[in-house]
Amino acid sequence: MLCLMICLTLPRNGSAQSGSLSAVVQAFSAQGRSTVGFDLIDLGTGKHLYSHHPEALMIPASTLKLITTGAALEILGPQYRFKTCILVRKSAHQDTLLMNISGNGDPTLGSGRFGEQSQADKVLDTILRSIRRSAGSGKYSYYRVITDMNAQANTATPGSWLYADIGNYYAAMPGRINFEENQYRIGFELYGKKSEIEVVPDSLHPEAGIDNQLRIGTVSSGDQCYVYSSPDYASKIILRGSIPVLHSHKFSVKARLFRPDLYLCYRTEQALGNPPASYQHWLEKRLKSDNDLIASETTGTYDTALVLYSPPLKEIVSETNIHSINLYAEALLRAMQDRLNHNGSGSGLKGYFEHKGLAFSSANIEDACGLSRLDALSASQFTELLRYFVRTGTDRLLESGLAISGQRGDLAQYADIPAVNGRISAKSGYMSGVRSLAAYVKTTSGKRLAFCLIINQDQNSNYPQLIRRLFTALVAM
Repeated sequence: MLCLMICLTLPRNGSAQSGSLSAVVQAFSAQGRSTVGFDLIDLGTGKHLYSHHPEALMIPASTLKLITTGAALEILGPQYRFKTCILVRKSAHQDTLLMNISGNGDPTLGSGRFGEQSQADKVLDTILRSIRRSAGSGKYSYYRVITDMNAQANTATPGSWLYADIGNYYAAMPGRINFEENQYRIGFELYGKKSEIEVVPDSLHPEAGIDNQLRIGTVSSGDQCYVYSSPDYASKIILRGSIPVLHSHKFSVKARLFRPDLYLCYRTEQALGNPPASYQHWLEKRLKSDNDLIASETTGTYDTALVLYSPPLKEIVSETNIHSINLYAEALLRAMQDRLNHNGSGSGLKGYFEHKGLAFSSANIEDACGLSRLDALSASQFTELLRYFVRTGTDRLLESGLAISGQRGDLAQYADIPAVNGRISAKSGYMSGVRSLAAYVKTTSGKRLAFCLIINQDQNSNYPQLIRRLFTALVAM
């Protein structure tokens, strides 16, 4: 269990508005039932304008992605692109063409988030056309698609992630080959008197058997389905929780795909015309393949048929923060891992920012996305980070992909407050019992501020109203 270090420092009053700001910040504590950390600084002077338990180590949730994406922009550069190579050669069996998919961890392949060409069907069509060009006039009755032996290296699920999380889509882990964001949908139909749930069969999915233990919730209960699985590939997943009563009798949830490399192989072979088979049957057979045979197929001379490039890193960073995509954050960490491990200051994100002079020695960073409940940072560490990004110029690249008050992302809902419209750029975080927000603020007086709010053991039902009051007070400073 994470021990929260509560630093009982007095508020640092640096403005005439600190009294009203203090009342708002302390209201987040729900009369002491929630733990609140807050820090506000003037980016021009570095002065702390108001603080409330600024050094208390707390669970930051997805606000942690600011650390990952900021480091990626500095280490890899905004124009960095992942690449996936399609390699081909003839097999020892003359009627078989071998294709090797070799990648360096592109998490966007087949995602559909970056225009039409990023859609899964378009990606497959591009791969197919390149293979047929490479085959030329050769007559092949079978195509065998493989990936590098290390395609799933370094994909272990962090040990501090909850069992209730790891089978769900938001816990998808990146490998060297990723496809469709390493997730798939499980469909349901309600039948009888809307009291029973039937899993809808899918010819491509799932990759495992399903133990359906779902219940019917109320109309307003929403998606309360959780997918339980082992940390790595498992032959069976368990569905627990509930799904709402629906007028259409149909519903679907997203689950984590554990072997996206093999799923891409399967989809490619099927598109090339190999004999049809269900994905689960194909996967079972492939997993039983002789490793020596696969190793022999990955060696030898291959010709490059196609190189697929990801969007530039700055666009991936924007999607990571706006939509809080855990897979992308974890992929960015792996892309910069070698450089993090050789920066001379210790390994990982924590070591990188300590080497840059930030007071991160007390921080604990277990992952790249903030899903771990052992992640622990303070509000003052986040404001220090935001000020550091201003000094390096990284702030402008980050801000272009953050939620903006009244305009974009989860802050668009504040469009009805004209005074704050466009003045706050933030990364938020949320998980059960945790809320967080780290942001840049442009005040009406022309100042530029940075603040961080972290709430643990959150029990405040007035959070949306308090955020409105907080934003209004901040832009007026």
